[in-house]
Amino acid sequence: MLLQFPQRFHYTPTSRVYLQSLIKALSPMPVCVEFRQREWLKDSVYTTLKELNAGFVCVDEPPLRGLLPPLVVATSDIGYIRFHGRNRSKWYTGDAKERYDYLYSEDELKGWLPKISSLAEQTEKMFIFFNNHKKAQAIINARMMMDLLDK
Repeated sequence: MLLQFPQRFHYTPTSRVYLQSLIKALSPMPVCVEFRQREWLKDSVYTTLKELNAGFVCVDEPPLRGLLPPLVVATSDIGYIRFHGRNRSKWYTGDAKERYDYLYSEDELKGWLPKISSLAEQTEKMFIFFNNHKKAQAIINARMMMDLLDK
C-alpha cells in the first residue's frame, strides 16, 4: 500500500506519531511511504521506517525548493520509485493535469539506471511507477524504461 503524504505534511512530533500509528495499523500489509516534504529526509526517519518494515518511496520530480531530490533509500524489502515528471513551470501554478504533463527523455531515464540497479540490489521486489499521466506520457515512459532495463 502506498501512503502518499502531501507537501503540507511536515516533520512534526504529531506527524511522526501519526505516521507510525498508521503503519502499525496497516500491518502486516506491505507499506511504502512517499513524502513530498524535504524535512522528512533524516536518518531517524529511515531508521523508523526500517524498524516498521515500511518502504521509502524514491521520487523523481522537479528540482524545486522543498521537494525531494532523486535519492535512493532502501528501508524494507520493497524498492519503490515514482516518476512524477519535471514540469517546473507548472508544478505550483498549474492544476494536477498540468503539473504532471511531462515526457521524460531517454537520457533522463538512463540517468536513473544506476540508482535502480542499486535499489534492486538492496531489496527483494522493485516497483517503478510513472505519474506523468497527461497524454499517456506515463505509458510511453514506462515502455521506454522497460526497454532500457532490458538492455
